[in-house]
Amino acid sequence: MGYKVKAITTFYKPGYIECISQENIEKMKQVINIVIFAAIFLTAISCKEDAIEVYHGPDLVNILAEEGDGVFVQDEEMTEKTFSILLRAQSVMSDKDRVIKIGYGEKQTAKKGVHFNMPDEVILEAGRVDTVVNCTVYKEHLTFDPLLIDFRILPSDDFEGGGIYNSLEVKVMIGFPTQWRDPTGWAANWALGPCTQAKYKFVYEMIGTLDLSAYRADYYQSLKRLLNEELAKNPRLDDDGSPMRFGS
Repeated sequence: MGYKVKAITTFYKPGYIECISQENIEKMKQVINIVIFAAIFLTAISCKEDAIEVYHGPDLVNILAEEGDGVFVQDEEMTEKTFSILLRAQSVMSDKDRVIKIGYGEKQTAKKGVHFNMPDEVILEAGRVDTVVNCTVYKEHLTFDPLLIDFRILPSDDFEGGGIYNSLEVKVMIGFPTQWRDPTGWAANWALGPCTQAKYKFVYEMIGTLDLSAYRADYYQSLKRLLNEELAKNPRLDDDGSPMRFGS
């Protein structure tokens, strides 16, 4: 068997002469070729997987809150408002328009055409997987007691029904601000504490207005005493269920 002599400088034996047989050289070449081929094959598989469509299930629709709400602030002049809902297909894109049908669940207490209005069908245009639809809410018949819109996705010719997010609940009501209407910009929050809807509702019942400016001369200290004295006689709960109190 013939040998090729190759000089290899190692870290521990400089100038050391190592003999490698021709047979071992051929084996090393084969190993290198296999490694290169495997790397090319794995790269090709990875690129192919990236091109494969990831969704293989029924065509469904998710319904999500997009922007706005159904709460009117007490004393505001507006008689109607809108909030938007996002409808997102849980499917692949289509080259034709598709119909999404909207219905309502068993928790529904608001009446369509009286408290709100919303289309029963929405067109998802070709080449799109989502669309936004507006719901109009009317103030006239609302009170401080919340009503519920229980949105659901119904089956249509194009979709089997709702997806992962198959329902959306929205309250419609007359409510109160969550920021004090204070011309100083800071004193009411300092004296009365953080504003909540429950607190502002109580303030409105006590003084008949959302405008606190009549009490700003003493930085709302007299208003705080008035409110806490009434609460001592007739306790109330705050939005989070804790006993209501103004100030620290």
